[in-house]
Amino acid sequence: MLGSARGSVVLMIGQVVSVIISAVTLIWLANVLGSAAFGLYTVALLPVSIALLFQDLGMNSSLIRFCSMYRHDEHPEKLKSVVMTGLIFSVLTSLIIGGLMYFFAGPIASVFLKHAEVESMVRAASLGVLGSGGLLSTIQAIFIGYEIMSLKSITQVLWTILRTLFSYILILTGFGAFGAVLANTSASLLAGLIGVLLLFLFIKFEQGFKGGFNLKMLRTLLSFGLPLSIGNLLSGVQAQIYNYIMVLFVTINLIGNYGAATNFGVLVSFLTLPISTTLLPLYSRFKKDDHEVKDIFQMAVKYTAMVTIPVVLVIIVVAAPLSRILYKPEDYPLVPLYLSIYILNFAWEGLGGISLGNLITGVGESGTILLVNIVTFITGIILAILLVPRFGMVGLLVTIVLDSRGGWIYQILWVKKKMGITVDWRSSGKIYATALTAFVAAYLLIYILRLQSWVALLLGTFTYFIIYLFGLPLSGALKVKDLKQLEAIVGTLGPLAPVARLILSLMGRFIRNNPS
Repeated sequence: MLGSARGSVVLMIGQVVSVIISAVTLIWLANVLGSAAFGLYTVALLPVSIALLFQDLGMNSSLIRFCSMYRHDEHPEKLKSVVMTGLIFSVLTSLIIGGLMYFFAGPIASVFLKHAEVESMVRAASLGVLGSGGLLSTIQAIFIGYEIMSLKSITQVLWTILRTLFSYILILTGFGAFGAVLANTSASLLAGLIGVLLLFLFIKFEQGFKGGFNLKMLRTLLSFGLPLSIGNLLSGVQAQIYNYIMVLFVTINLIGNYGAATNFGVLVSFLTLPISTTLLPLYSRFKKDDHEVKDIFQMAVKYTAMVTIPVVLVIIVVAAPLSRILYKPEDYPLVPLYLSIYILNFAWEGLGGISLGNLITGVGESGTILLVNIVTFITGIILAILLVPRFGMVGLLVTIVLDSRGGWIYQILWVKKKMGITVDWRSSGKIYATALTAFVAAYLLIYILRLQSWVALLLGTFTYFIIYLFGLPLSGALKVKDLKQLEAIVGTLGPLAPVARLILSLMGRFIRNNPS
């Protein structure tokens, strides 16, 4: 569990760097290209995102699970076959789908996208199916399965740097929006090829084993991955149905407020995505009846909740001043309300959250995850039909927050029945109680004193985290063994480590004074 926590930190650092570089690049592109050309650039990349849903077929999840499982079970003779079969299959499927995109670029541009002028951009983007899907994401899945999170982060950051560099060169030499698309494609191809080189430099297969493309191994990988792929397709269809219902019943200015509010979801995904990424290979080491799984699951839920729940609630506390700082209040008056509802979608970690799905997937029950996705799909569509026509955008936001609760109920019952595991409800209750106490205190401080803008943002955030951090040991949510785990993890934080150690040291005094 400790190694996985360190892996999460490494991934989080890589993701933060990657997102910052990407954000700066996209802002620069938007300003240099202008709104019309930047819109065409965005439109031209849409078919690639759809194509990747069909190209993967669950292979990346299979690679993560089986690489981790065979490493843990000490089956080196199977590892090379898993890696080579998965890589070759992904390259072949991406070549086929990318080739179809290339040859049908004309109809895609004129009929599907309704912009015939982006045909050349769609052709350029089609090569990105090989770069992003066949190479880069596949290599990253293998690195995750081998738990080499540093290489996964390196390839991700490398892609963002290459895209920025190629965009700068191609746009300044006069290629415009086409150059931006070509830069995106070229960066993914080059980063993918470098990833392949890193794969064979850092992953050494056992001598004497002839592992290559294997049809039997392919059947094993697809039998696990296809249900997950179908579930991902369902999620994509569900999102499109939401968008369609939203367009029917919500005015365009409210949709703009919604788009501005949902941008803040990245603040929480900085935390949840790295944790989710490391949990799947962690759980893949075990079988359903292994006794260690219960403790690991409850620890994962606890630590994920400790990190994500306070971030969710502090965003709600400062939603109004944060919105006023970043957006014009007269144009985006509803961002604080929409943000406060939308961000609750990330507030379920103390009840299992991302740990449940990764646990079930990790022990090989991909069919169960498909059923969960079906339940979520049905729940979401029913809620959207009932709520959006009556309550508009608020109805859609409530739907987004609640749609996966049906799937959560199914997962929590399945894990209890099949594995005898459940959430440590008492520990989760203490974390939620501590987080809500800090929320009430910070909220009252801002709104009783009528603090505005930067003062409200900084003082509200500071007050929240001071009360939360020292409330954890006082409530008993943080114990001595938790502190020892956290102290071992902070060493990976680089220049932030001394500050983190100071905070943990102060919190430790409260734990010693309150050993219960």
